[in-house]
Amino acid sequence: MSCTSLQLVLLEVTQKFNFYNWTKYINTITKVLVFVNNKKISTLLHESFEDEFGVINSNKSQNYRLSIMSEFQSGNLRGIITTDVMARGLDISDISHVINFEMPEYPELYMHRIGRTGRADAKGTAISFFTKREEDFKVDVELLMNQDLLVKDFPAEVEISLKLIGPEKDKQPIKFLMKKPKLDGEGAFHEKSKKNTKVNLGGPSKTKKKTHGSVNRNMLKNQAKKRKNK
Repeated sequence: MSCTSLQLVLLEVTQKFNFYNWTKYINTITKVLVFVNNKKISTLLHESFEDEFGVINSNKSQNYRLSIMSEFQSGNLRGIITTDVMARGLDISDISHVINFEMPEYPELYMHRIGRTGRADAKGTAISFFTKREEDFKVDVELLMNQDLLVKDFPAEVEISLKLIGPEKDKQPIKFLMKKPKLDGEGAFHEKSKKNTKVNLGGPSKTKKKTHGSVNRNMLKNQAKKRKNK
């Protein structure tokens, strides 16, 4: 991959599904690999592109994957929607565009993705659909590459989609989607701990009124004497 042969662009969008209207507007792009972060999103996205794009994820059989790759190489499909894990086994040449429908969580994955185009001094373009919620991922990539990425506005003439994908519905920073968020202050864990906190009284016997052993013995002696005197 040559830096001079590969154009890197971040396309700022409000919702990810603006990708659909954008591809209809930019209909000259062919030989595309579209990367998403998980198979659920790949299936959701493919539902809108069944006639133009194939999909390869872990739910698909090996025969199905080979069929999709063959259709793609022969030009019957405009692109393939896939995940990082499944893309490792794809040997496809002459990719004109890599599109990141989602920014990857790790910057190294971004490098692997864009390396699929612009090979052997051929020209290639990597376009990433970028939202404000992915700002941390963008910064991580720029730090790794030691360069700023070009950010372009979404074309004003393209209709804005209101459809949301799963992560966009959660209303939380995207980095928390892969792991359970920590609770601040009085979270459920703390409340449970307080409920279960008890004073250790050392067992049931400790809850009773204490009596000295000598007192108990004297009581028994007195009772025995009374029985004898009767």
